Amino acid sequence: VLAFLAEMSDRTFRSPDDVSEQLGLPIVGHIPVIVGDAKPADVDSKLDPTLVTYFTPKSRITEAYRAIRTALYFTTRGERHKVIQITSPNPGDGKTTLSVNLAACIAQSGKTVLLIDADFRRPKIHKMLGVSSKIGMSSVIQGDAELLDAIQATEVTNLWCMPFGPRPENPAELLTSHKLDDLLAFLREKYDFVLVDTPPMLAVTDPG
Repeated sequence: VLAFLAEMSDRTFRSPDDVSEQLGLPIVGHIPVIVGDAKPADVDSKLDPTLVTYFTPKSRITEAYRAIRTALYFTTRGERHKVIQITSPNPGDGKTTLSVNLAACIAQSGKTVLLIDADFRRPKIHKMLGVSSKIGMSSVIQGDAELLDAIQATEVTNLWCMPFGPRPENPAELLTSHKLDDLLAFLREKYDFVLVDTPPMLAVTDPG
């Protein structure tokens, strides 16, 4: 009886099916934990070692990202010009690692991808892709820079990046600006996929 009561009171998730049942939403994919660095010691690259889809294209983890990529292709029904927001419940859940690897995985299939860092609280995409963060999304929205100056090519073919840029004082207000809507509407016509890495849902107000 005690074992049964302990089982019933345990609210932790044991499988992706548990998550889907609790949230009432489908599971697009399941990524295993990345253990160690994927980048070989003899490779000269500015990319972060956790970019497994680039450094270890035949690994089990890369196959998991490919499964998510395929699921996204099916959900978009072959249509192009899609904008996808990526977030997580809490900081440290791995959303940025997922964003970068998924963007690289989609780019490797031949589609043009723009990865935007909209996490003004803890921006990391510029570090993971080895690009400059002096000019970025905040610069464009505030009118301090031209769009083309904020978009940078990466080592991954077909993958471009727009870093966060200078940190604004009120990021939530900046992200709710109509200029952001206009920016995304323009970019969705220029790239096959636009991935937007946003702050954790339960930590700040920005993802909404």
